[in-house]
Amino acid sequence: MSASKPSLNGGRAARRSYGSGRVYVRTDTGGRETFYGSWWANGRRMNRRLGVKRARGSSDGLTTTHAEAELRRLIGESKPSAVVGVRDMGVGEVAARYVADAERTGRKPSTCANIESETRVHLAPFFAGKSIDVLRV
Repeated sequence: MSASKPSLNGGRAARRSYGSGRVYVRTDTGGRETFYGSWWANGRRMNRRLGVKRARGSSDGLTTTHAEAELRRLIGESKPSAVVGVRDMGVGEVAARYVADAERTGRKPSTCANIESETRVHLAPFFAGKSIDVLRV
């Protein structure tokens, strides 16, 4: 008879490595369970719906393994992109890039319109003729 080795983590599931996100389940008012993923990207906490949780005996929905794979896919898509050639741009040009990025990342249309309006009406006229690299906080 061989003695079993005690587990190092007390029989619990292994913890994720730092920065690899988390998968959690939320239940809506109708009782339907949905997987969500949460991780840090570009200095911001990202929370995204991964899909409906698979019910016992059903073939519809995501298993925990599928939810983990979807989380890894979303994390891979949210990697930071390098900013190239910003030094000689004016505030208006940088603001246009910012609005385009906000639209690309799925910000609400009202938010994108607000960003565009604030930069066009307030920031661009104030910083007219100055390149972005000479501005200090």
